[in-house]
Amino acid sequence: MSTAARRPLVVGYGNALSGDPAIGWYVAERVAADRRLTDLDVQSVRRLTTGLAANFAWASRVVLVGAAVDRGLPGSLHIADVVGGVEPAISTDYGDAAMLLTLADEICGV
Repeated sequence: MSTAARRPLVVGYGNALSGDPAIGWYVAERVAADRRLTDLDVQSVRRLTTGLAANFAWASRVVLVGAAVDRGLPGSLHIADVVGGVEPAISTDYGDAAMLLTLADEICGV
């Protein structure tokens, strides 16, 4: 599939049941409801799992939105570029963005 045919993917993640503020879910719901943003895909998930690797592979760009407790003052925004090439943790079904990017590359040949 060519990059031109791919769509951006917004993934909001978090789990309010485990004490997470679930800001990722909130942002994903708002983005999905915005009628001006029709050329992208949106997903809400409780955690980043290996099952998302294929979705990463088919997206032209991936934006992850989630809460972090160790990133400064509450309400502050942090943007980070994610680089693949990490060793995937095969023994688990969840991980971080770098691991998912690596899996997308290795499994789907992105």
